[in-house]
Amino acid sequence: MEKINIIIIKNKIKQNKTKQNKMEELNTQNPQQSISAAFDSVNLINNTILEIVNDNNKSTVTRNVQHLEIMLSKEWFLEALTQQQLTDINSCIANGNSYTAEPIIEDIETEEV
Repeated sequence: MEKINIIIIKNKIKQNKTKQNKMEELNTQNPQQSISAAFDSVNLINNTILEIVNDNNKSTVTRNVQHLEIMLSKEWFLEALTQQQLTDINSCIANGNSYTAEPIIEDIETEEV
């Protein structure tokens, strides 16, 4: 039984790698879609860091900063960026990291009088 489970797991891993390779191939063929998605993250981060620091916002910023860092590690993505886009993404990552380093501000409940 254990041997069957190992085979099933190996097959799922293989399927996931095949799926990832196909996605990578699609992205390298049309990097503008990936750049657009990266700037969705840039906009989300830039809007979120204007809000109160809480767990939810920190989580959102962290996930999107990680997405940008992953994309910057891809040579085909870097080659497709303009210098201004690269500057904007790097600035956003720095601002996002500063935001997530801030202490969480507890929501203040106000009493009705």
